[in-house]
Amino acid sequence: MRDAAVYAGDLRMSIEFLNRFETYLLNTTGQAVSLVDDVNHPNFGILYDTHHAHHEENNIRAAITAAGDRINHVHFSESQRGTLGTGLVDWIGTVKALKKINYQKWIMIEAFSKDVQVLSEKAHVWRNSFPSNEEVYENAIGFVRNLWESVAVD
Repeated sequence: MRDAAVYAGDLRMSIEFLNRFETYLLNTTGQAVSLVDDVNHPNFGILYDTHHAHHEENNIRAAITAAGDRINHVHFSESQRGTLGTGLVDWIGTVKALKKINYQKWIMIEAFSKDVQVLSEKAHVWRNSFPSNEEVYENAIGFVRNLWESVAVD
């Protein structure tokens, strides 16, 4: 991974941990922190995904805070991969922690659909967890903006 990071030059690389139902290689923020520290390259960091963290972390705020500036990309994805705010993800705790570490990079919205057959088969998506694709993106922008603006750091 260090060789890949060196080769990438100025491009930022991010490793995403996945929940234990999808893989056994890297399942927690702490495991990702260890790998990033072992690689020890400034452009190599963690892609923090709220869906996977929801399944694996006992304390979302502590996980994000411990990872700190190693987090270089974030996916906002609901517990059931549907419309943000309709599942079980701790959005307030997530945003409080991201603000505490002064995260100011990209946040990507991620919802899985059965529309792309090749991807849905690989990701085991048998049904959509939202009424329409439009609902996902139309609600997501306001949801994230409102969340970011209204949540204060403790």
